[in-house]
Amino acid sequence: MENPNLFDFPFVDRKSERKVIAKFLEYNKKKQVLWITGKHGVGKTFFIEKVFASNIQAEWTLLHLNFLDNMNDDLYLNEFINQLQVISKNKFFDFIKSNYKSAISLSKNLIKVALAVKDLTDFGITSLLASIAGGLIDKKDKPHSLPTVIADYIQAIIKKNKKIVIVFDNLTKYPPTLLNILETIIDKNIGNENIRFVVITTEEMLTNSPEHITFIAEKISNIRLDIKEFDENHFFIEMLSNAYEIDCNIRQDVEKIFDYCGGHPNKFKSILHRLYYDHGIEHIDRTKAIFVTEKLENLLLKESIDFDYQKLPYEQKLVLSIISIWSTPIPFKLLDDLFNYIFSHNNFTDSYLITITEIKQAIRELLNLDILTQKQFCQQSCIGFKQDMSNDKIFKIIHYEDKTKVFFYYSICFDFLNSLSEGSEEEYWKANRSYLNALFSYGANNESWPVINYNYACQLDERGNYYTALTIFERLHERIGELPKEWLLVLAGNLFSCGAYDRCETLLLYVNSNFIDLLTDYDKSQLYSMLAQVKSQKFDHVSSLNYIDKALESTQKDSSEQIRLLAQKQTILFLAPNKFHEAEDLFELLISSESDDPAMINVYQTAMDFCEGNYSLTLLRKGLKLAKHYIPHDVKVSKIIHNKGFEYIRCSDFEKARELTEEARKQFEGTSLHYQAYSYNNLATIEMKKEHWENAVNYLMSALIWNKSNYLRLVIDVNLFICFSALNDSRAEKYKADLIKTITEDNDLEDRIYKKILVNLAIVEQKNNNLDYAQEFIKLYKPRYENDVPSGKYRFINLYNQFFSDKLPTVNLPEDTFDYYSNMAFEPWIVTLTCS
Repeated sequence: MENPNLFDFPFVDRKSERKVIAKFLEYNKKKQVLWITGKHGVGKTFFIEKVFASNIQAEWTLLHLNFLDNMNDDLYLNEFINQLQVISKNKFFDFIKSNYKSAISLSKNLIKVALAVKDLTDFGITSLLASIAGGLIDKKDKPHSLPTVIADYIQAIIKKNKKIVIVFDNLTKYPPTLLNILETIIDKNIGNENIRFVVITTEEMLTNSPEHITFIAEKISNIRLDIKEFDENHFFIEMLSNAYEIDCNIRQDVEKIFDYCGGHPNKFKSILHRLYYDHGIEHIDRTKAIFVTEKLENLLLKESIDFDYQKLPYEQKLVLSIISIWSTPIPFKLLDDLFNYIFSHNNFTDSYLITITEIKQAIRELLNLDILTQKQFCQQSCIGFKQDMSNDKIFKIIHYEDKTKVFFYYSICFDFLNSLSEGSEEEYWKANRSYLNALFSYGANNESWPVINYNYACQLDERGNYYTALTIFERLHERIGELPKEWLLVLAGNLFSCGAYDRCETLLLYVNSNFIDLLTDYDKSQLYSMLAQVKSQKFDHVSSLNYIDKALESTQKDSSEQIRLLAQKQTILFLAPNKFHEAEDLFELLISSESDDPAMINVYQTAMDFCEGNYSLTLLRKGLKLAKHYIPHDVKVSKIIHNKGFEYIRCSDFEKARELTEEARKQFEGTSLHYQAYSYNNLATIEMKKEHWENAVNYLMSALIWNKSNYLRLVIDVNLFICFSALNDSRAEKYKADLIKTITEDNDLEDRIYKKILVNLAIVEQKNNNLDYAQEFIKLYKPRYENDVPSGKYRFINLYNQFFSDKLPTVNLPEDTFDYYSNMAFEPWIVTLTCS
């Protein structure tokens, strides 16, 4: 990728602001200027330029004028007239020759020379403006000032139905003399249906400029439009979507940048410039760029920390070091006890340099310097860093300077922690003791650290805090070869729960190669079951089915585990090419048992894959009832709630669907964060149904940054293609090319994936009147369409019968899902969460 493309951002959000522009351009008799204002760096100029570069405002020509630092009045007017000449068929000099006969208070010889010049470029605008600075006399002997002449020239341009918008940018830089000229130009032309005026100011500059405030408040009637910082980081994600790989890996990076930039897009761009300079963006020989996370973190740390650690006195450094090692806010009394413990320790050799009194004084000084701050944490008055990033920076500094000292600090904190009983800070210890014990034991390399960290991570994993558990399990991954084989399966299960499918597969294959003969039958079924799930995620359906059959071989017949594995096999078959009817038969077999075994939760959870409407909702409710009874805190409860939302979308009850989908998404926030991607996709589909395309794009960008599934990535790409096509956004072409590449290069895609891609490509091409392309896309799906449920064929059959003479038999739709299959302006692709 070429480096200029790294900074070519699409126009995102600003929906309400764009509506103001559209209304402003509608003709009404109010003589008003549009006044755009906002803080430095919020993107005021970018906004106005992008609005008028869009197809929506194509009938208007934008004249963008900016008073630069090296300009004076003459140079500015020179640029103004040059821009007017570009859109006029009549040069400014020719306009003067046609309408005026002499200059005021200037020699007749000079004006005669001017009138003898046939082309303005031979004379020069600067010289001409100097010549007519005193004004001109028209052929009726009426005098005209220079501002009036320019205003008349603009009138001559717009009389020929030329629609122009003149933007006076950075107005606070304009000198008073130029403001007077602009006032005349605006006053003479405002109210004409073919011209609009816009002034742009920066808040910080306007506050200290009374003459410009007076100009805006008293001299021009205006409509105010405030441009503010972005309030959500997914807008930064969308800004990056053209040039950068948008996936779960970029999410945390963008969150850090967004927090630092405070939503300012120009500050965001500035950070990217500096990151590029520091070799922090990989783009060469890549179709999409990625951030070098370590470079980004170092840059943000450097930019955000406003104190120099190296220049602090020793006692302050020691306080900051200990607090950074502790890593969470610490109650004041506990910090006091900790330092008393440190000073009493035989291995603390610096006690002769400082005293406890000096340490207490250092804490007060750091609070006064705003490096540390007092905060409420776990119902305690605690002390911690004012900026969270300071903790990371101090830790990196002390770790870099003296690793032995870091080891000592961890050891002494571990000993101190284990010398304490849970006392007055009960809530504090409930929240933090296990976390700190695991951290300190690991940092001190205590012989018990693997067991302490494993047990703590398992507690988190069992409570559904998969991502937090992974941060602890990561320490154990450093010692894979030394861990018990049973632990390895737990670690693999956690990786799968976090969507780290490649790492999960690698670990499972390691266990399979080295320990398979030592595993119990139950552990073997768990191993093969997880491998089947990973392979299914990667569309390797043959391997997935082989592994699930191996898992079934290791399982007792008619057991709860067999039901779970059969439910999993049914899901794999559902996603495999030409296997839908086998999946359907297995589903019907499992349902017919009418068992209340807890493993049936996995079967009921998939009801919407094989039945629709009220019957599907009945089975989902049954699954939810079982889940709440047997596993009330398990993620399966959230999955079934999500799937109920899916079914309500299919039944066109969008408010109920939104309520359930959002409920599930919020629950995923505390457990399986990446499942939020499924919820965001379905929320986007609700917006797409209402043709709220920009809202849908916002949801889909959020889906991208949480997604870890190859399947869901295709779903999101198709839905973004639909939205960008509806918005006439150029990004639609990129998504179209990628989707065509997918269907031509991957012959192992499941039939419904082919349908969703091809039917939506055909619908868009048909809308764009590219009928040959639409017909070709429809023809490609014909050999596969029989493998779908009857209602799923409805939209394809209708399209096929529009283009081809060999008509396909039509299908009747159920009443409760009729609208979903027949009346949407696209082939909807909503997603479910199946058993795992």
